[in-house]
Amino acid sequence: MSFELLSNADLEAITGMKRYSAQAAWFKENFRVDPVRRLDGSIVLSKATFELMMARRMGVPQRPLEDLPEERPLLRSQLAKLRPVSPDRKPKKS
Repeated sequence: MSFELLSNADLEAITGMKRYSAQAAWFKENFRVDPVRRLDGSIVLSKATFELMMARRMGVPQRPLEDLPEERPLLRSQLAKLRPVSPDRKPKKS
């Protein structure tokens, strides 16, 4: 998933509005969401999130939860416990 944010130019092209409050109102009216906003009022929205909202609005079926992987990747601390310690390496003192 991409975390690239929509630029102000992208938001203007999508909404047809220049003012931040008008853009937020447009998202509220069209998608029934209150977008996250910065202190200056500009909208913070990733391109991937916008594409998912558009797909849902157009009726494209979403991936069911059953297709998602059940197990999460191991954390570094969990991986370290699984790795054997080499004999020439001394354990750290706590």
